[in-house]
Amino acid sequence: MMIKKGLNYLGALLLIALVFSCSSEDGPQIKVDVNVDHDESKECSYTYNADSSSLNWTAFKTNDRVAVGGSFDSLEVVLLEKEFTSPTQMLESASFKVYTSSVFTNNSIRDNTLRNYFFSKLDNEGLITGNFKIVEGDDQSGGGVVSIDLNGVKRDVGYEYAVDIDGISIKTQINLVSFSGQEAVQSLNKECDELHKGADGISKLWPEVEIVVKVVLDKKCD
Repeated sequence: MMIKKGLNYLGALLLIALVFSCSSEDGPQIKVDVNVDHDESKECSYTYNADSSSLNWTAFKTNDRVAVGGSFDSLEVVLLEKEFTSPTQMLESASFKVYTSSVFTNNSIRDNTLRNYFFSKLDNEGLITGNFKIVEGDDQSGGGVVSIDLNGVKRDVGYEYAVDIDGISIKTQINLVSFSGQEAVQSLNKECDELHKGADGISKLWPEVEIVVKVVLDKKCD
């Protein structure tokens, strides 16, 4: 089943969104509530809710690692099935594409800067594709490996997940150097030189990007 959508805080998987921003705002803080009521006497099924899911990224600037955050408005998720017997089964069947031209930081000037001075320096305008290769854990928490293809480079990246009442929260971190993204990082840092300076006067843009994906699942129990 193929699901396409554009949204302000779009979700499902990944991972993968790798960007930076010319901003002094803090990145999103997401709290995961893992107090889930597991009633083994009921048979439940889960379906992916694309409209309520979200993908957020956090990059870091200055030597003090000031967080800057945003999201993507458009991604495409392909699922092997429509319904799943557990949240983790959904991960096992998912592959994805993240359209980075849909980057959203609540500031149109900043968004255009990211498109023109970062993503344009990457192959295919920074298109990110991937799939979950390994899912290990239970219906409360776990982790595994996700395969990410970015800038013509394919890498396996570790991730962690936690299941809550709404679905799954997935956390990972990628290093753009591993995806041959140094030129893009340097390009954006040069354009945002003054905004990336800390109290020491040094302009710095870190290659690491943290990603949090909130996959909302609709649960139906008999």
